[in-house]
Amino acid sequence: MKLAVGETFAIPELDGAVPGASVGPVEERPIHDVYLDTADFRLARWGCTLRFRDSEGWTAKIPVPGTGRILRRSEVTFDAPPDAPPPRMVALVRPLTRGEPLTEVARFTTSRFARTWRTPDGRNVVELTDDRVQVQRPDGERRDWRELEVELAPDADEPTLAGIVERLEAAGAQDGGTTPKLMQAVGDPALGPADIVEPALPKKPTAREVIQAAVARSVTDLLLHLPAARIGQDIEGVHQARVATRRLRSDLRTFRPLLDPDWARSLELDLQWLADDLGKVRDADVLVSRLRVTIEEHPELETPGARGVIKALETQRRRDNRTLLDHLNRKRADQLFNRLVEAAANPMTTPKADDLARDRLPRLVRKRWRRLQRAVDALDPEPPIEDLHRVRILAKRTRYAAEAVIPAFGPQATAFAKSIAGIQDVLGELNDAEVAEDWLATLAETADGSTAFAAGRMAQIISTNGLQFRHGWQKHYRRAGRKKLQAWLS
Repeated sequence: MKLAVGETFAIPELDGAVPGASVGPVEERPIHDVYLDTADFRLARWGCTLRFRDSEGWTAKIPVPGTGRILRRSEVTFDAPPDAPPPRMVALVRPLTRGEPLTEVARFTTSRFARTWRTPDGRNVVELTDDRVQVQRPDGERRDWRELEVELAPDADEPTLAGIVERLEAAGAQDGGTTPKLMQAVGDPALGPADIVEPALPKKPTAREVIQAAVARSVTDLLLHLPAARIGQDIEGVHQARVATRRLRSDLRTFRPLLDPDWARSLELDLQWLADDLGKVRDADVLVSRLRVTIEEHPELETPGARGVIKALETQRRRDNRTLLDHLNRKRADQLFNRLVEAAANPMTTPKADDLARDRLPRLVRKRWRRLQRAVDALDPEPPIEDLHRVRILAKRTRYAAEAVIPAFGPQATAFAKSIAGIQDVLGELNDAEVAEDWLATLAETADGSTAFAAGRMAQIISTNGLQFRHGWQKHYRRAGRKKLQAWLS
């Protein structure tokens, strides 16, 4: 959290501001930073920064979705010489730069005075820094200011900030917003909107306006989660990037009657390789998690054979992830991301899309729903997995269609989408179990004896557990079909 203060501001007494921790002495730390960005400040406008700090090396700060006064960013450091940014860091932000070269945009000299709160066992909880900042830009312009930052340790709770911030504000500190230092130094060129801005919709939007908002939302989610997918520290990065890709491809199909058919089909095909690559990595993440839970719940599986199963899966995951990263480093990826940015700004719609959303879009969502209904009506009393798999896919597409039009139809579309999501979630568990069984069966064919035996035992347990998901989805389907939830589709 940033706080703006004047040159004469005096830090108040802070003992006892953090319960259970004590504040140490003030440490002075001179800091020298060099910041990089594209010529048009693509990174800064996304809220992302790249810098070299003489005491820390290279650091990339990637924005994380959040609200309020707290600035949330993932920080990734790289050990490399100062003469050029390391290739891995350049690749990390490539979805945001889209291959544009990086150049120096500012140099900072900061006199930092830091106070750190630690628990009795020596664990850092929070740090308060008092920074006197001097900036020189390549054009020769200079700026200077003073600001405070209160930064939580990764495992600390947000309420920990409150005691410190309250005392600082009582002494006259002001909310400093969430603008990083680089953006303050550069000003307007770095403070402009990101390359994609989800448009604010009027009270009665047109179908085109809703479509553009949906595309912009999915592309933004994709580009901002791909760096986390590359880092590999949080499997949610891959998951959210995959969801954004699937959602966008589904929306292109749902809204196709209102889109230029060649444009929509071409963009959907361009997204196919990325969807496939993300899907393989995500499936491995889900499977690793499922197998580890199975081992935890069945201690008898704690054997060298079971460890061999996990090792084989992790090896496959690394191989699939290398393929994903290799493809993201190619020109084709830059071309795709440029196309997506253009699509978010100007989707190629037909004249029919200029009609009001309420006159055009419900029928497109209803079309998805009716396909789902026909698939459910055709099910046998004990349907094969393949048929339930098709129901899950159709439920997912119906849900995405309903969620895409929520800005125009509000609570009605939200409630409908929530019910459909229940169908997808339950059948998704069944599908994951089936995928796990198939993978384990394939592994058992080539693995050594102990690993093959463990794989077979795991498959048996997962198959038994998966049976509970064959019918649990039906209550969500019945709820989605209620007249109250269907009224807006008429």
